[in-house]
Amino acid sequence: MKYFYLFLFLSISIFATENRKIPLLYLNGNSESFFVLGSDIPFNIDVFEKTDWISVDKLSGDSMFQTAVTIYGTKTDDLSGVKYNSIKVNFKNSKGNSDYILIPVVMANSSFSDSYLIKNLPQKYIKLTTELDNIEVNLMMTPSGNYVFEIINLENQYKLFNKTPNRVATQTYEIVFPWFCLEFCSSSRTAEVEHAEVTQQLDALIGVSYERYTMNGGIWQTLNVTNPTTLIIGDSLQAWPMINANTRRPEHDEAYITNYINQLWDNREELSNSMISEATTNGYTGYCLDVETQKVVTETQDKYIALVDYFSKRLHEHGKKLMVAHATWSTIAPMSRLSGETEVDYVATMDPYTKSTLFFENNGDETRGQAYKDYHAIESHRLIWGFAWEYHDSASQANQFEWLETKGYNIGVAGAAVWRTPAVSTNGINYYDAFRRYYPVDKCSNRDCGEFGVCVSENGVTSCDCDRGYIFNGDTCIIDEEGIWKTDLVTIDSNKFFLKGAIPLISTEKTSNNESVLVAYSDKNSPSFEAIWEFTIQISGEYDLMIYIPELENSSNIVISPKFLYTLTHNGEISYIQFDTTNKTAGWYNLGTFYFGSDNINNLSLNNFTDFENSSRIVFNQVKIEGFVKNE
Repeated sequence: MKYFYLFLFLSISIFATENRKIPLLYLNGNSESFFVLGSDIPFNIDVFEKTDWISVDKLSGDSMFQTAVTIYGTKTDDLSGVKYNSIKVNFKNSKGNSDYILIPVVMANSSFSDSYLIKNLPQKYIKLTTELDNIEVNLMMTPSGNYVFEIINLENQYKLFNKTPNRVATQTYEIVFPWFCLEFCSSSRTAEVEHAEVTQQLDALIGVSYERYTMNGGIWQTLNVTNPTTLIIGDSLQAWPMINANTRRPEHDEAYITNYINQLWDNREELSNSMISEATTNGYTGYCLDVETQKVVTETQDKYIALVDYFSKRLHEHGKKLMVAHATWSTIAPMSRLSGETEVDYVATMDPYTKSTLFFENNGDETRGQAYKDYHAIESHRLIWGFAWEYHDSASQANQFEWLETKGYNIGVAGAAVWRTPAVSTNGINYYDAFRRYYPVDKCSNRDCGEFGVCVSENGVTSCDCDRGYIFNGDTCIIDEEGIWKTDLVTIDSNKFFLKGAIPLISTEKTSNNESVLVAYSDKNSPSFEAIWEFTIQISGEYDLMIYIPELENSSNIVISPKFLYTLTHNGEISYIQFDTTNKTAGWYNLGTFYFGSDNINNLSLNNFTDFENSSRIVFNQVKIEGFVKNE
């Protein structure tokens, strides 16, 4: 089928990850936890073993795009230290065959370590696979540590993508990047390890986002991870550190989230000051704010939206930007409210973190698909499509890239991102090659060299090619303080201008500014004389050679030769320069840039030879050299 050759990338077994953890959900007395569920087929949710200490949102339906499911813990008189159970998700395929998965849950206080609770989990409480034909169960963890489960109908994949044509991008994108999870995901993923991958992919990227900060308790804090900032900026990439909130612990219930957002709001000025200070000191382009929650009351959502707007405006005052990580299941920040009520620069949606065809369409209706809803909920230039290899095999991810391009959902969007490195071939897709194909970047789009330079890109690294007198400071073109502009102007009445040879009929004409200029008849056969302008060079260097063409007062009676043939002597060399006078208006004209040595003869000469007609005239006027030279 077509989708197996959309990419010529190395294929390996799907969902290969390093040290995947058991997806154990935690409760602690009267508390809440949650997971995210999506299903392509009919399903229902219940508690595995009925008991009084656990309950769950008993959702059901024919299908469902990713939705948060809340688990409720109730404190009991049973003083047993640890209790295990599961959330059971039942599902049925198109043939009526049924199966289920079990998502393990533990009730325990905080004195028990994660490793202890996972080690002692009875096997009867975990089942994350199915034997049903064409049904697949997928699991991943989001950047904030929340679990997402999906029940995928592979038959839908075949039906949808077998009719998708093969396409490539028709535009360039302003922001394309990977996320670094760093030691937040694995102790082996240090800044140096993560950077070693992207430094080989610079032509495909504009920036990098990475775990760096949190604001728990309304206090600005740095995570205990290695810092890749210097490495990223050293590669001329934008640095977008993440501000994260881990919301999957049992104490992070609705009341906790409300208090959490209230603390952020109450300390918004201090927090924004820290954001600005860190961004200015470290050279960040902006921040990626990632707060993932399930159920929130309206007042909490209102306050979070206002907080996003406040942070955006404060950062904008200092030339910095804000990106918000979004997922439809995380109800604290609906796409439409981020779009209509905040000045946030980008919304990076995690909705494509799915293998479900519900992202594309629902019962054949594309307008009911999540991609359509996302694309039409915000101005496209603020939308970033986020991808995640943990959800896909090579075929399904290739199909998702292809579908978005084919259906026009990439038109005008800001760009794309991948959660997370390593992103070369973890699921058989090289995401950097995919970005080159579907989300190519114009490396110079984010490099402003000002009016005195142009951006150049080499091996994915940009810089500025600055005009003389300006230097590249790592950001733009600025005045070079270590040099000086030198000009040597030679007029026809100076002692550095003289005529040599048999002087023909020559006249002094007046310009429209009542200045004097010499005009001589040209000679088609052989030159009879030449005019010489001598230059005084105090500092050797490159200079622009410029001539002035005047507007003669009685120009209607004078036919100017269409070509002036100059000879330049400079730095021990001779250069011949032909100047076309056709349709030239009065003004200075640059004959080129040449090196002039202070110890050499440097002059410009012009004779009265022409290949036109003898009645035409040669005009002799002021010339100058002008250049920026380094101080000696």
